[in-house]
Amino acid sequence: MLDKVHVYKLIEHRIWMLITRTSSVSYPMAITLDGGDKDSIEAFFAVVFHENGRLEIPTKVGFIPNEYGSWDFDENTQEIIFVNSKDQSEIRASLPEPLPYGDNVIAIKLKNGSPDSTAETLFVNAPHLNHPKITHQQISSRQVLLVPRKEFSFSLYKKLRWSGISVKLVDCEQGLLSFLHEAYEYLANHPRIENVVISRKNRLFIKFAQGYQLAFLNNQGLVSFDYLSGSRQVVMEFLIVVLTENNLRLFDEANSRDEETMLQDILNKQFYQRYKLIDLPNP
Repeated sequence: MLDKVHVYKLIEHRIWMLITRTSSVSYPMAITLDGGDKDSIEAFFAVVFHENGRLEIPTKVGFIPNEYGSWDFDENTQEIIFVNSKDQSEIRASLPEPLPYGDNVIAIKLKNGSPDSTAETLFVNAPHLNHPKITHQQISSRQVLLVPRKEFSFSLYKKLRWSGISVKLVDCEQGLLSFLHEAYEYLANHPRIENVVISRKNRLFIKFAQGYQLAFLNNQGLVSFDYLSGSRQVVMEFLIVVLTENNLRLFDEANSRDEETMLQDILNKQFYQRYKLIDLPNP
């Protein structure tokens, strides 16, 4: 039997997003609370549990529902209780449990729905959305999409998280080579990742080349470096060659190639017949 102290250890410092799932849709839907402005239309409703029973709302929603005033724990029934703003027990929920889909997603399932309802409502947590105080969690997914933070949208997260693909937001404002350098640093620090997508745009469709090949976006028969995918081994090989060649280029005053010309030369000389062009819908 757990008490409130032990339950808090299970839920602390995590961002729990409220979703609803029905049999009529292929993936869960996040709940937004429209306040009339752009931020609240795009923000999903989520909570952070605090040890003193307070519920923090970390997203800019249009309003906060009365039923989520604070939280408590019923030791007899082993249920989490959401208490409304009038200090009355409102909603009961399960202890956190893993879901059979998504990338290491766990959920707190709400229990106050109609017994005949085909929908379920849950607070879900995925590691990459966690509170900044969480530093010890490891990535369990073997696939990752690296995308610039400025390109990220919730629609990307909403769809990819249920397919077992982690989304890593890269802080980069200095161009393609800087983005590739940050991608290399991330992959070097996460050796368990097996498949990699590096995309400069917010793309909901993911394709990998077969075997030891790179896949690049097809731009009217030419390579576009806005999208790159492949196994960890071949992507890391490509990134190491690119970063090494770029350092040599920067120190060689006679080397007048721009970044994309240098990248194309690398493909032609060192990855000949080891890459393919793929077509993807526009972002």
